[in-house]
Amino acid sequence: MATFVCVHGAFQGAWVFSALARVLRAGGHEVHTPTLSGCGYLRHRLEQGIGLEDYCRDLTGYFALEDLSGAILVGHSYSGLVCLGALPAIAPRVAGWACIETILPEPGQSFAALGGEPFQNMLTSRLRDGWLIDPWPAAMFGLEGTPQAAWFMPRAAPVPPAALPAALPAAPPPPPPPRPRRRARPHRQQLRGAPPCLRGRLSAQDRLLRRLKKGSRVPLPVFSDSSQQPRQRHPAQADAVAQLPQSGGHALQRRQFSSDRPDLKPPDRGAGQQDADASQQLQHGSSSTW
Repeated sequence: MATFVCVHGAFQGAWVFSALARVLRAGGHEVHTPTLSGCGYLRHRLEQGIGLEDYCRDLTGYFALEDLSGAILVGHSYSGLVCLGALPAIAPRVAGWACIETILPEPGQSFAALGGEPFQNMLTSRLRDGWLIDPWPAAMFGLEGTPQAAWFMPRAAPVPPAALPAALPAAPPPPPPPRPRRRARPHRQQLRGAPPCLRGRLSAQDRLLRRLKKGSRVPLPVFSDSSQQPRQRHPAQADAVAQLPQSGGHALQRRQFSSDRPDLKPPDRGAGQQDADASQQLQHGSSSTW
């Protein structure tokens, strides 16, 4: 079932929702009818300085103390300003809002300003003791000539003049958008804490990975054994490699040696020496590309 929070209007109290609350509770709903400062049964606590801000704090505190969530907020007449003023603080706890002849001014406007000069003149005529405004006649409540007038009018109480001319506070500016977080670069973090002897190798690794991410083909170095030392080529082989095109977009190609180029032919070694070289290469986990 739903949870309703019914907020009364000016000159009234929680008693104005007594009949509605009985019907809703009979249907299994939860109903809350908070009483604003100086209204209803709290009229003996009425003070001259009470205004719209106090009513907004009353409603905000009621939601917090009653630990309400997912509630349907019901505003009536003047309490539309109260609901709007408290809404920024209670919005996470409100699931919906129902308006019953509610006044909904724009931020910076007041209940009295919406009525214009005729309403201002009526406020002046209802002023009593210099700081109290008596309730409207029964006709303005829509009760003239009805049986409810005899029940409603004796319960209506005056309000301080600060409540009606008070303007609805402007909405707070939206928070600035969060700054985008920079993506962590693990290789840059390694460079910061690495000793000087390893920074060159790590920075080269970082550049290589960035080029690979962009889709470019990168020539990789050839190592001869687990010690990660460059292989010592034959002088004739080194000259042949130097004649290949030096481009990062091409892979190294094998150079075929023919019998008519004895200067590029590798030296002939005995079978025993070749077997020893092959065994040494297998032990180190590497093979020759030539």
